[in-house]
Amino acid sequence: MVVLGVPVLMAVVGLLIRPLHRQQQAYRDQEGKLTTRAGDIVAGLRVLRGVGGEPVLSARYRAQSQALRADGVRVARVESLLEAAQVLLPGAFLVLVTWLGARFACGARSAPASWSRSTATRPSW
Repeated sequence: MVVLGVPVLMAVVGLLIRPLHRQQQAYRDQEGKLTTRAGDIVAGLRVLRGVGGEPVLSARYRAQSQALRADGVRVARVESLLEAAQVLLPGAFLVLVTWLGARFACGARSAPASWSRSTATRPSW
């Protein structure tokens, strides 16, 4: 049971990690572009004020900032799903293994003494 269950759990978590990496990469790319734009705006602020371009660039910056915030929310959504899966899946697997072990013990398919038989092979000196 454990031999089959652990690889399945790893595969499910692996499927969740791929979208997270894609979302994080897109977020970092957009964050870098926005940081560059902010630096350009600050460097040319006097010129922008002189020609009346400050409101236009400010509006563009706000729009890009909101898009970056939305990307951050998407990344957080995938991260929270991954965190939940990392808690839920091993917990559910542990419950399943415990339940099956109890059923085997109650159904006389396996005696509790046989569970530790493989570890009780120490020499008795």
